[in-house]
Amino acid sequence: MSKEIMQTSLAMDWLSPKSRAKLHCVLKKDVQQLLQSTKYAPLLGCVYKRVAQRRGTETVKQPSSSQRCAIAPASTEPYIQHLSNYGHLFCTPCRTALPLKWLQTHLLSKHRIFEPRRSTIVAQYEHIPVSQNSDDIKPLPDGSPVLEFLTPPVPGFACQCSYKTINVDGFQQHLRKVHKESYTQAKRIAAECFLQKWAPPKSSFPYQYWRMDVASSATQTAQAEKCESQQKRGGEAGVGILEATGDPEIDALLAMEAEEGPA
Repeated sequence: MSKEIMQTSLAMDWLSPKSRAKLHCVLKKDVQQLLQSTKYAPLLGCVYKRVAQRRGTETVKQPSSSQRCAIAPASTEPYIQHLSNYGHLFCTPCRTALPLKWLQTHLLSKHRIFEPRRSTIVAQYEHIPVSQNSDDIKPLPDGSPVLEFLTPPVPGFACQCSYKTINVDGFQQHLRKVHKESYTQAKRIAAECFLQKWAPPKSSFPYQYWRMDVASSATQTAQAEKCESQQKRGGEAGVGILEATGDPEIDALLAMEAEEGPA
């Protein structure tokens, strides 16, 4: 074990005994193998930062550029876009709109983007008009056309008020509690529609649905199948489907990637 790593382990008085013991076990591994492992990357990053703060940099060897690349490989960086037509940031792999305040956390937790690259990505959007909080990401007006860069529209229910859901039980409870009405087959048929929102349907993002501009269930199904087919051709990165981003350069780039197909 190198002298620098040993000094680092001895300086961990700020860790709990259990965490310190775990760190010692980790440091028994080959140092190069350890630095190449993404499993312990967050722990190593924390060690470097805290020891440098407490003891200065004279005895703490910072990771080399090749080691930093191993901790945060370039292939994990998502393609964050600015949808200027809507004022939102958009994560293409997740097909999700993001408020600026969530961008740091999203890059780390979902895509394992570590510093300093994470802050570099975020800094690109700090001085342009984008949504700051989740409350700023509003649903589009009912009757809006399908946004093909989002997850395809899903079947759901739109009440006569503004309530919308993809869950039939939720729709039944809404009728009983809010409108004091019983659930009937006729009401279900009248409420059936296709919905879309700024994130995949089963994600934890608290965005509201809007109703799609479709005339019949047959048209709805065709629209959804068309979106799904286009997204499959675009691949997991979501390329080739962003035809309404509002940025001509992004649209042109994605069109080129779609023609080339997934790597």
